[in-house]
Amino acid sequence: MPAEPPPLDAFAAYLSRRCSEEDLERPLVLEADSLGRFQPLEPPPPIVLVRDPTGNLDDAAVAAFATRSGTSLRFRAPGFALFDRFDPRGVGEPPASFRVLAIVTTFNEADIVEPLLDRLLEDDIWVHVIDNWSSDGTLEQIQARVATGRLSLERYPAEGPSPYFELRALLARVQEYAHRSGADWVIHHDADEIRQSPWPGVSLRHALFSVDRFGFNCIDHTVLNFMPIDDDFVEGGDLERHFRFFEFGDVASHFLEQKAWKPQRELVEIASTGGHEAAFSARRVFPYKFLLRHYPIRSQQHGERKIYRERQGRFHPGERAKGWHIHYDLQLPGTSFLRDPASLLSADDLDGPLLAQRLSGAGLPGNPQAAEGPAQATGRDPFAWHSAAPNEPASVRIQLALGVLAPGHLPRALRSIGAAVEAHLRARPGTAVDLAIGDRSSAPVMAVHQLEALAQSFVERGLRALSFAHFARQASDEELHRALVDSGPQAEYVLVCDGASYLDRELLAALIGAARADVGVVFARQLPLETTVRGEGEESWPAPVPGEALRVCALVRHQLLSGATPTEPRDRPALVRLAHHHGLRAITATDGAYVRDEQLYAPDGG
Repeated sequence: MPAEPPPLDAFAAYLSRRCSEEDLERPLVLEADSLGRFQPLEPPPPIVLVRDPTGNLDDAAVAAFATRSGTSLRFRAPGFALFDRFDPRGVGEPPASFRVLAIVTTFNEADIVEPLLDRLLEDDIWVHVIDNWSSDGTLEQIQARVATGRLSLERYPAEGPSPYFELRALLARVQEYAHRSGADWVIHHDADEIRQSPWPGVSLRHALFSVDRFGFNCIDHTVLNFMPIDDDFVEGGDLERHFRFFEFGDVASHFLEQKAWKPQRELVEIASTGGHEAAFSARRVFPYKFLLRHYPIRSQQHGERKIYRERQGRFHPGERAKGWHIHYDLQLPGTSFLRDPASLLSADDLDGPLLAQRLSGAGLPGNPQAAEGPAQATGRDPFAWHSAAPNEPASVRIQLALGVLAPGHLPRALRSIGAAVEAHLRARPGTAVDLAIGDRSSAPVMAVHQLEALAQSFVERGLRALSFAHFARQASDEELHRALVDSGPQAEYVLVCDGASYLDRELLAALIGAARADVGVVFARQLPLETTVRGEGEESWPAPVPGEALRVCALVRHQLLSGATPTEPRDRPALVRLAHHHGLRAITATDGAYVRDEQLYAPDGG
């Protein structure tokens, strides 16, 4: 994928915000042809962004401007040059007493943990590993390095493996260890990451020492998700050399990655934000972001093992209810994890065309800072309806309201929906089916590329259109479903599904098949997921989240959801009353293998 032009307006907005938040003088933004007229300022500006569209700045002009402005040329890329007062080489090498500690959390990363640890140790960074009871040889590789004297190890939880991975509890242990470590700087580090300084040729430890000398005590990062394009990665290989194609992190949480900090007298708190933000009263964040190279999937086989067998079932349901651990929910079995390099960005462009994005995250989709988001509108709403024929009436719209989700539920729901769509279209060729997903999580469950891949997958199954609405708040079921009804093509029937309803493909096919002219509502069940998963013992599922309401899955006439009378889709009696009011029947689809709720609250008993 060719690199976009540098988003200079967004970059300038980012630098201005960061300097303002950290009590620095505002950065200057100048045109290249005005450098010769620049008059010295007191105090000198911390950062000067020079627009250089022609690239004609000569060395003499650069040197003269640097002298008058009290800055040095720090970065240069097509379209701009960046001058500042932050010179890491002028600070000098860190003394032997300067101690950086990386707290590395691991779980089954035997293919990469060895070179990661060696990389940190070679940079004179101390390492403390918190292993979450790995079972693939990760532990043995770590233990082999304990003898270096600069690496320590603990297993967490100390009492033994737990049924679920609880990120908040693990992060509480990280912040406690960091607080008591006595280190000058701490890095909260995952095993599948490489951290790098913003300055080429300057080591991570040297960069943190420089930032400390500049008067800052916290570091933010730009996330690069590197993707496999083949299955050739060898265990223990060089991640940076092998993986050369990536995409920038594009969800809101990727723009808050304050994962390195200088320990304070007070406890630096990271657990409440899932490890994304180091919170303390005297925080000063360095203006340039460091690099966080992320290697979550290394091959097709690794992706299938990690996501389907090791991760999805371990996530704690209470944390998933907060919107944590949802990043793999859309990776359905059969997904290819190998990407076309033409759809990705090249690491070779990070110091050139992508320099502004690398240093700031500015100009990237998903940036929650509006002024620092995409430099210009693309003309296409990435979460709009994906439809080949938007004006053609649909016979059925399936609406999925995402709320409290059990581990791995969303992939199962999407697989079931896809199978139900295929079954419906085989039984009723020529009809149309849409899928609308309402998302109540704080950050979108689906990134743009995931939505497009999902849309393509469903189009291949025969789906006519797919939409994704991100509410970013805890909207009620009624509000969410009514908004989805109004958001796309009209449908004869709407299949109303809550995120906590297990959607068996046979059940969905039976529901759709039960639609008749005299029926207004076809009910499925009103039981939580944990008691309705066919073929899986109840003991394998978590206890229901306290306060979780019983959910309903129902096929409802469009007119009942879009009429003047508000309805609460999970309120079964209200739907029955509406159906009765319109002269339509409410029935329960009865197939004992899939439906256990056979009580009908219909006024006419039928």
